Amino acid sequence: MFEKDLTTSQDKTPIVTRDFLKKYISFVKSLAAPELTDDAMNSAAGIYGELRRKVAGYDESKVAVPVTVRTFETLIRLATAHAKLRMSKTIDQDDIGIAA
Repeated sequence: MFEKDLTTSQDKTPIVTRDFLKKYISFVKSLAAPELTDDAMNSAAGIYGELRRKVAGYDESKVAVPVTVRTFETLIRLATAHAKLRMSKTIDQDDIGIAA
């Protein structure tokens, strides 16, 4: 219904229209923010801790991007965005894994 068939060859892949994406994103934004589960929080903390351990072994002048608390916050924001796109009420470990 919201897909457009723009096939010019034998490839019959439907293309999602711009109008559909606008409506979908608008709808997803209107939903309540998903909540972070304890398992997801522990997973995110583990990933962040592992990044910090890896960076600690390198010379700070050679590290292009420092790993700070903002890195952890960004990981949570990306996982939240993924959970929103799935229209989930919770942020799961899979969302954290995809964000990492």
